[in-house]
Amino acid sequence: MTIKFQDPVPLLVGVTGTGPGPAVGMMDRVAAVQATTAAGTATVAIEFSNDGTNWVSGIVAALSLNANSQGAVVTAPFKYIRANVTANTGATITASAGF
Repeated sequence: MTIKFQDPVPLLVGVTGTGPGPAVGMMDRVAAVQATTAAGTATVAIEFSNDGTNWVSGIVAALSLNANSQGAVVTAPFKYIRANVTANTGATITASAGF
């Protein structure tokens, strides 16, 4: 039996370049973040903000992808979260957060 609390919220969908995805409200909750790619390599920084303008990175995770999936749990109570692709070589990246 699976108990589902909330569907994961997309942070990145099919991203092939670099740069940040949109800000997503965390509502001061704990989040589980997962990023995946089927091929290529990429680095995805998980960034946080309390105002949606000034972003802090490196607090929780920089997910290094090499044709695989990586995840992290975010326990800091920030207002916003986003995924920022800081390096990408031939990867198509999808990332999501579950609250």
